[in-house]
Amino acid sequence: CHFPLQQIIQYIITLKIILDKMLHCMLTLSKSMQGKIVSHEYDDYANLMFQMILSKSIYFRRNIETVKVFSGNDYLVYDDPAVVLNIARQLYEAICTFAIVFCIPNTPDKRMILYNTYVITGLRKRSSFNYEANPEGAKLKLKADHEEMDSKMTEIEKSDYFNHLDDKNKKLLRKYIEGYDFTPFVLSDDYNVSEKIKFEDIPKFLNVKDTITRDIYRYLCTHAHSSFYSLLQFSQWYEPNSNERKVYTDIISTQSKFVCFMLSVAVDEFIKRFPELQTVKQSFQEEDRQILELYNYIARNKDDR
Repeated sequence: CHFPLQQIIQYIITLKIILDKMLHCMLTLSKSMQGKIVSHEYDDYANLMFQMILSKSIYFRRNIETVKVFSGNDYLVYDDPAVVLNIARQLYEAICTFAIVFCIPNTPDKRMILYNTYVITGLRKRSSFNYEANPEGAKLKLKADHEEMDSKMTEIEKSDYFNHLDDKNKKLLRKYIEGYDFTPFVLSDDYNVSEKIKFEDIPKFLNVKDTITRDIYRYLCTHAHSSFYSLLQFSQWYEPNSNERKVYTDIISTQSKFVCFMLSVAVDEFIKRFPELQTVKQSFQEEDRQILELYNYIARNKDDR
C-alpha cells in the first residue's frame, strides 16, 4: 500500500465503524432465528454456524483495536500482526464451511448429504481422542456417537440422490464420509460428486470475484504454524530499520477490508438460506443495509448466484 500512514489510520477507523455496523446486523439476524421451528436439525446448525461466524468476527474486531485517540491525535497500539492473520483465517474457513454445507446445496437431499457427511466426520474425529480421565463416560459418549453416525449414514444411503449415483461417485462420496476431517465438495444436479475443493476455491462457488480472495488464504495459512517463512516475516516486521507502524497498519487495513467483504457475502447467503429474514434486513437502518449491500455487490461477479 502506497498511502501515507495517517491516511491508512483513518481508513482503519472507517473500517472499524463498518465492521461494527455489520456485527450489529448479524447479531440482529441471529437473534431473530431464536426459537424458530425448523424442518430439519441442519437448519438449527446452519444458524449455529452463523453464530460462530459472528463470534469469530467479534474477536477479530477486538484485535484490530489498534488506533487510539488522545488529545485529538491518533496513534497506534499494536501487537503481533500474526494474531490478526490467524483470526482472519479461522473466520474465512468458518464462512467457507458454512457455505459448502448449508448454503450451496440447492435441494434437501444435497443439503442432507453434505450435512450428514460433516457430522459423521466430526464425530469420527472426536472418537479418536483419548478419554482416560473418564473412561466410563467416554464409552457412553462413543456408543452414542457411533449410533448417530450409523443413523446418518443410513439416511444418506436411503436418499434418492445417493441411489441415482453410479458406482464411481458412490465410492468417492464414501471416501469423504469415511475421513477424519470434513472434505469440502459439491453435488451436481446431474448426480456427480466433485473432487475435493480447496478452501481458497470455495468462494468461486459463491460467485465471489477472484480479485477479492486471490492468494489471501495461502498468505493467511503461512501464519497458522511457526514455519520458517512466518518466522522470517515476523523478524522483518520488527527489524530496527523497518517501518513497523506502516507495515502493521497495512496488514490491519487489508485484512479488515477482506473480512468486511466476506461477512457481507455470509450475511447475504444466510438470508438466502432463510428467506424469512428479508423482513429483518429491511428493518435495518438505511445506512447499515446499504453498507451490507454495497460490499456484497462489489464482492460478487455480475451474474450473482
